Order: sequence, then C-alpha cells, then structure tokens
Amino acid sequence: TQFKAALMGSAQPNPDLTVYQQGAGRLDVGRAISQTLTAQPASLSLGVQQWPHTDDQPVTKTVTYHNGGGTDLTLSLSIGGRAPDGTAAPAGMFTLSASQLTVPAGGQAQVTLTVDTRVGGPDGRYSGDLVATAGDTRVGTPIGITKEAESYNLTLTFIDRNGGPGDADALLQGTDEATHSVVEFPYDPSGTVTLRLPRGHYDLHADIPTLTDDPWNPLRSLLAEPALNLTGDTHVTLDARTAKPVTATVPDPTVSSVLAYIGYDHLTPYGDAGTRLWLFALTGVFTDQQGPSLPASQLRGAFMLQWAATDSDGFVTGGPFYSAAEFPVGGLPNGFVRHYTARDLAEVHATYGPIQPGDTGLVGTFALSPLSSGAISAEIPVTLPGSLTLYHTTVDGTRWYTDLTSMATGPEGFPTPDADFTGSAVYQAGRRYQETWASPVFGPAFPVSPSGEGDINRQGDTLNFFPPLYGDGSGHAGGTTTDSGLTTVYRNGTQIAQVPDVAGQFAVPADTARYRIETQATRTGFGGLSSTVRAAWTFRSGHVDGDGFAPLPVMAVQLRPALDANNAAPSGRFTIPVSVQRQPGGSAGAVKQIHVAVSYDDGKTWQPATLQSSGDGWTATVTHPAGGGFVSLRADATDSSGNTVEETIIHAYALNG
Repeated sequence: TQFKAALMGSAQPNPDLTVYQQGAGRLDVGRAISQTLTAQPASLSLGVQQWPHTDDQPVTKTVTYHNGGGTDLTLSLSIGGRAPDGTAAPAGMFTLSASQLTVPAGGQAQVTLTVDTRVGGPDGRYSGDLVATAGDTRVGTPIGITKEAESYNLTLTFIDRNGGPGDADALLQGTDEATHSVVEFPYDPSGTVTLRLPRGHYDLHADIPTLTDDPWNPLRSLLAEPALNLTGDTHVTLDARTAKPVTATVPDPTVSSVLAYIGYDHLTPYGDAGTRLWLFALTGVFTDQQGPSLPASQLRGAFMLQWAATDSDGFVTGGPFYSAAEFPVGGLPNGFVRHYTARDLAEVHATYGPIQPGDTGLVGTFALSPLSSGAISAEIPVTLPGSLTLYHTTVDGTRWYTDLTSMATGPEGFPTPDADFTGSAVYQAGRRYQETWASPVFGPAFPVSPSGEGDINRQGDTLNFFPPLYGDGSGHAGGTTTDSGLTTVYRNGTQIAQVPDVAGQFAVPADTARYRIETQATRTGFGGLSSTVRAAWTFRSGHVDGDGFAPLPVMAVQLRPALDANNAAPSGRFTIPVSVQRQPGGSAGAVKQIHVAVSYDDGKTWQPATLQSSGDGWTATVTHPAGGGFVSLRADATDSSGNTVEETIIHAYALNG
C-alpha cells in the first residue's frame, strides 16, 4: 500500500487525458524515491450516482497525508474536475474542506473531499485530480465518479424444460449508439439475475440445457429476444418449455447427422449480435424467439445441417454427404422441421485428382447467411484420386462453398496440409451436376470468395495481394506451400516494392496510377506439375474511401486440357479449352486480345498456339511431340479497359511417352 501511494502520488499526469485514460499519470521514479509525502488512499473511486439524479446525495471522502520527513510541510490544496465531454466540471461539484493543510514531521493530517452531482452537468463519467503541493513536493490523487445516464433494472429469469432454474449460457449485447459498448454474461445459480443497464436496444440470447438420463447429452434450448428495448425496469423470462424441436431428415437411411449449426444472425451497425449452437448431431435441440420482429435485412435464422456415413464411434467415414442450409426471415423460429426429399436436393458428383502421390483428401462444404460470413462444415475424408457424391439444398438460391484439402504425411508422421482448393456454385433442386477438382492446369484462378473482398484488392491506400496461384483446371482457387517466391510492385513504371514471397501488403500513394504486380513461385510436388508459376497483372487504381476492400480488375486465363488419369496428354494434335476468369467485383472489361503459347523444353523456346473462338471462350490447338516429357504454357490477355494478365506455367501437364 505504501509503495502504491508513493508511485501514484508522485506520477506526472498528462493534462490532455482523463484519469480513466491514464490513471495517476506517467510514473516518476526519481520523485517517488526522494519525496517524503504520500496520500492515502492513493486514488478515489466514488462509485455511481444512479439515474434519475433528483435524489443524489453528496459523496464525502477523507484523504490522509503522511509526512515521512523531518520537517513540517504546509500544503496548498487544489481540486480540478472534468466533465464527460472533456470540459471543466460544473462549479461546486468538487470541493475541499480546506485549501491549506499542515502535515507535521513524521505525522499526518487530513482533508475532506466532497463531490456533489446535484449541481448539474451532463450524465457520464467525471474525473478529478486532487493536488497537494509544498515547494518541489507534489502529490496527486486521481478521482472518479459516474453520473449514471438514464438506466433501468433488467431482471432475467431462465427456466429449463423441467421448469427448474436454468443453468443458462446467456449473452446480452447492446445494439444501438447508446448501448453498443455493453456486453454482459448474466448468470446466477438461482436462474434469476438483475442487471443495471442504460436505456436502449439489446440482443439477448441463451442456451439453456436440461439434464437427461445421459449427463453428457443434455437437451439444448436456444432462446432469444433480439429486439429487447429497455425503456423502464423490465423483467424478461426465457423459458425453455416454450421452445419447439429442431428436426430434419434426408432420404437416405445409410447416413447419420454429423453436424448441426443452429441459431440466428442479427446485423447491427456494430456487428453481428446473433449466435449459433454447434452440435455434432441433431438430437435434443429446441429453438424459440420472443419479442418484436425485425426486418429481414437485420434478422435471419440460420440452420446448417449435415449428414454423412459414420463408423461405430460416430466419425465421418465418407459419402454420400448431405448438406442443408436455410436462413428463415424473421429470425430464430419456434422449432424447425424439415423432411427433405430427392426433389429438394441438387446431386453433385465430384471427382478429385491425385494432387500429390500419397496424399489423402478432406472435403468440406458450407453456405453463408445473407447477413453473416460465419459458417462451419464437417470434413469428409476422400481417397485421392477419388470421388464423392454430395447433396445440397437450394432454398433461396443458396450459394455453396466447397474446399478440398490434400493432407500429406509430415516428417514426424502427422498429417499436414499440402494444398487447398476452394470454389462455389449455385445449384438447382432436382438436377445432377458433375464437378472436377484438383486437375491441371494449376495456375491463377479467381472464383467467388466467401468474403467478397477479392484476393487482390485495395483498402484505403494499401494494395492487398494474396493471389491464388495454384487454382485447378476447373477454376477453383488453389494454394500450396512453395519452395521460393518473389513479388515486385511497379507504379507508373517505377519499382516501389519487392518481397521474397508470393503475397504481400503494399502502402501506395492516394492518387490514381497504373500498377503492375509481378509474382513468381516454385515448388516441388503436384507430381512435378506447375513447378514454376509466373504471373503479372496491370491495372489502374486510386484511393478507396472507407474501411472496405475494393476488388481490383484482375483476370486469370484458364487452361483446361482433357488429360488421362496420370495428368498426361497424347502426342500429336491436341486442343486446350481456354477461358478468362475475372475477379468477382473487380469490373474487368471484355477481353480484346488473348494469346497462348506452348513450350516443350521447360520454357526455353515457345511456339504460338492456334486460337479459335468457342462459345464463351476459345480453343487452343497445339501439336505434341512424341517421347514424353512435359508441356509448358504461356498466356496473356488484355481487356477493354487496358487491364492485362500474363501467365507462364512450367510443366503445365505431362506427355505420354
């Protein structure tokens, strides 16, 4: 206590900061050692004067000064106060019983401080600084008191499905300007708790378990009141007995429920105030929402359910794999019952390439709520090369995002990610689809991303460059570990940055300029394919207002040869489908020029391919030599706005010997 008093009393406060920002101020150890005067208590927290303030009572505290020196000290005392807005506190709010005090050598003396919030001033947190000086001696005592804004008591009662006190996992969040800083986790073993909160809007939800004969698997009831408006003392009861069950089935008795991701999204100016339950199986789950409704642009339910084949321990063993996603308007419904039929589902037959000999694959798939980017998926093991059948619901044109991760065996025998491919699609109910994953040519790709920010974008005056350099031949984005990388940035023809990596963030001037970003990566793996990938993009870019991410107008030339199971092509005349993929949101124009070239000596010499328009793309015709080896490809394109892309892929695919 004495050390604390010496350090705080001798600290040097910054006059531009409040005590809530700095405490007593910056420590001055030299003064703390040499100064013999201290004050107790070292600071004064005077609590909260509750609203309304018609019955406020002055708060009085005593500060005792201790003189450890051999000479009496005559102190000059002053008190300054600051209102919540930084201006001086109203006159008469902070007063002292004396402006001068003598503290005898080796003794002590006291002064009385009074804080009176009845004198007016805005609601909020007030700070003060009691200062005692005697020559070079200075002791400061920070003071804080809160004049409560309009606030009320909110009493919450949680009841489980048996009618007893609910052992709730609850969260209350403020959702408007006056309350958004409020985050409470209300809990009491009795099931009832009272909070003192500012007037305003809140989101309240609770997961209330009810014990069963199986203590490891209680019933789970998710209850919510997302539009709670606190305008007076209020009592809210969340009663699990009002919640109805969540039940869903698919037309396949060979699969079991493996994931349930259940809740709602509540979009506020300060983020998503909603919640989700994450369960490994859809059993014993109930939902209910109470209180007023909100527009669909602010509140949606969120139900993501998945089924797969499992072993005796409940672990996913493979397909078929079923995924359902629905986002009900109005928020969290009172129960959710769906019995999906084949007519409700899209059937997707996916094949997966070998990627790297010895790798195994994990497939995940998820959908996003219109109001949130939060999602989760079970992981389905798949043999590489191999195939999987997936079924998806299609309510409201759901976009499904899927990823394939190849897992290699690490140096200590543990699985480690080797490559990852991601893509998305919108399906129609009752239809069948064919998809190919992890097939050459591995190069740049720009599919729709869950974030919507783009992989090459600008935020303010920062260029964010995270290109998926190893997308597959079907246009799925791809990434992998690389052996080496190099990225160089040019602005109006002048190099402004270079990093030994295939990604980076680069600060740039605000004014609009023409940029060129070149990147190169090398790696072993992929069966020797795409051993070197080089790409360059040019585009114009200027300052982006706000905190958002603006996707840049970049493109990727997609090369999609039909290869055999060994990722190889025959000798002789061969055609390669060609298309241009634009980064979503990047506003790249129509393609005005495109070229493709082929090399059979790892890029030492190049031969132009013959290009012909074909539907939405082109067909490149080349003539493969006999004798095996690899084919390398080079492509470039220019759009109507002058944006360009250049790609070189060494060992794009193999040749049969």
